[in-house]
Amino acid sequence: MVIFFLPARNSNNNDRRLNAFLDDFRVWKRALSAEEVVAMQCIVAPNAAGLEANWKFNKDSGVAAFDQTAITHFAILNSMTDANWSTDVACAVDMAVNDVASAKTKIYPNPVKKGHDIHFVTKEKSATISLNDAIGKLVKTQKVSGEKASVSSSNLGTGLYIYKVQSTDNNIIDSRKTRVK
Repeated sequence: MVIFFLPARNSNNNDRRLNAFLDDFRVWKRALSAEEVVAMQCIVAPNAAGLEANWKFNKDSGVAAFDQTAITHFAILNSMTDANWSTDVACAVDMAVNDVASAKTKIYPNPVKKGHDIHFVTKEKSATISLNDAIGKLVKTQKVSGEKASVSSSNLGTGLYIYKVQSTDNNIIDSRKTRVK
């Protein structure tokens, strides 16, 4: 069971909690029709019009959830333990496979052993890679030249990180997660 604290903007009420089982948790900037909800129950593009956040919960451990959109909202899961995770989901489609297939950046190794380099290969000849930790703090940036870049993990702690690849005109090309172990 997952319990979420969903704070309302400008609210003094700190007792808003969701006690439920979740597979995907999405936030939209608009109301969806019933047909749209059914059509997107298992798969939604990370850049879908009006999609503000999409936490997939497709891991099997941890206390953080990562937004799959380019906006990269972070979610900390309070009172979450590895025993709370379940891979028994209603959708027959493996959404993680679709995400990897649509990725515009290749990253290896993932996960990376602490102290080793994280290698990025992108179609952009000039870009910037930024790494944020699980609470959203920027921890590293690296310029891409010639479609490749390497980032040392020696100064990073173990855990999950979100990387963003941005073009020189600040368009987000790709955003995914990586882990340092």
